[in-house]
Amino acid sequence: MEDVERPSSVPLSASPSEESYSEMSTSSAAGQAPNFVLKMPPQIYTKVNENIQMKCVFSGQPLPAVTWEKDGNLVDLNRYIIVLLERISVLRMCWYTITNTSSELRQMIAN
Repeated sequence: MEDVERPSSVPLSASPSEESYSEMSTSSAAGQAPNFVLKMPPQIYTKVNENIQMKCVFSGQPLPAVTWEKDGNLVDLNRYIIVLLERISVLRMCWYTITNTSSELRQMIAN
């Protein structure tokens, strides 16, 4: 079974620092390969302490598993809320505080 990755990235801008958002899917020879049906807009702007909500719609058979990462680590569920509704994954960052360093958010789907 061979896996294929299709990454795509989108910047998430917030003054004074920037973050980027990327997506990755992994497919297998069996069933329907995971695919992002609705992707993030090219840029998102936010203010300090403003709520951010990122949503992706995906497809695949069997239903893909979804994970969100920040800087290469799974998102901290004590700080962020992840809602999964069938083929929609939403990451909510409530009262998001901007840091002086840039970081990367990534959503991955695999079946």
